[in-house]
Amino acid sequence: MAQETSTEESESQVPFEWLTNFSSLAQYLNPDTLFPTAKNKYNRQLQVLHVGCGSSTLGEALLQTFPRYNHVVNVDSDIETLAGMKHRWLRLVEKYMEVHGVTANELPFSGTLCYSFMNFQQNTNGSSISNDNDNENENISGLDPLSSQKFDLILDKSTLDCLLCSDDGAAGLLCTVYKHLKRGGVYFLISFHHVDMVMQLLQCPGADWNIQKFVAERSVDSPKTVKKNEAMLYEDVNRMFQAENVAELGIDKEHINNHDDNHDDDEICRKDDMKCVSSAWQSGSFAPDQDYGKTINVFICRRNDSQETNSQDVLDFEAVRMHVHAANDDYYKKNNPMVTHVRVQELRTRFHKEIQKRPSRGDEDDSDDPILPLELCYELLFTEAEKEHLPYDFFLEDYEAYVQDHQNDDEKRTKKGMTFEGAVKFLEVMQ
Repeated sequence: MAQETSTEESESQVPFEWLTNFSSLAQYLNPDTLFPTAKNKYNRQLQVLHVGCGSSTLGEALLQTFPRYNHVVNVDSDIETLAGMKHRWLRLVEKYMEVHGVTANELPFSGTLCYSFMNFQQNTNGSSISNDNDNENENISGLDPLSSQKFDLILDKSTLDCLLCSDDGAAGLLCTVYKHLKRGGVYFLISFHHVDMVMQLLQCPGADWNIQKFVAERSVDSPKTVKKNEAMLYEDVNRMFQAENVAELGIDKEHINNHDDNHDDDEICRKDDMKCVSSAWQSGSFAPDQDYGKTINVFICRRNDSQETNSQDVLDFEAVRMHVHAANDDYYKKNNPMVTHVRVQELRTRFHKEIQKRPSRGDEDDSDDPILPLELCYELLFTEAEKEHLPYDFFLEDYEAYVQDHQNDDEKRTKKGMTFEGAVKFLEVMQ
């Protein structure tokens, strides 16, 4: 009966690597490559911050696979998931100690794994991390705004991607990462977005880091496989804590250990000339090719550690916020514009048909570019899918702001309606 309860509990807290798993990233996260032992200042234990960890076991895998990563802090805004993952880890550790009759000091790995709460959308100039070192306390600690803890490695597996959909979450994340990154430390970003877009985002005002990029093959286990593997871990905890069984976790151990201490620092970016993840959006439509989704982009942002630089440790949140919005707007206007040549021609046809239906109502309607009422323009301008994201009330608010900011006195007649040319200008500005 006890065994059935244990299995049931474990299945309720099954982790999942939704973008890619540890095996696809392990060779790039090898500390002997990322922080070469040839440099004495890096020949030490390394501290890791995993932002937006969710139900990922990436932090656990780092701790067990690479002894130099001896302190890993997992942070997320989902307290329930954090508590579940912490409980899962503690149970595995406790079961191993029980099975082998060892104490915490005799575990086959050294180091600590901690969990803390963090909400990047509420962090302006880079909020701080508070450690959760009480392994017997099931509660998840919050943030200590006075903390100045620094990390050698900050992991971000698509958290920046997700926060780009929020108002200021991406800016809060970038400011937080920079504040807590040691000089010479690495912000290791895994992204599904296009290289051009991410590279532009990472050029934050005030950020003094060198950015390298390369491509990794995606590897995601099915939910069924994940549950099976998780059940096996609880059944045989030796699999989780024995270094010689690393291969059983899906890690290419030979590739990880294939390292020359005399290599050049730039070895890690020799895949820079490989193809990047291409955008599947072309001319406003989703058109993925056969390779779409098979690879991910990896960015290594290393803070400059030169004593000659006077770079700031805290970025200006407002400047970063404006940069993120500008970079987003610039990329999508260039690569996924709402106003394409085809769309303009379609709109011209729609407007012309509606104008032909309407009887003449004076000199205003007899102009070369007659005005149509806003309610009708809304129907002509947007697809049904677009209307789901832009209800009519929101459209009216956007148009009122557009009129105030972009139209001169001679065009105030269009406040209650749009000409065809005015409609195109509106889409170009508001896309």
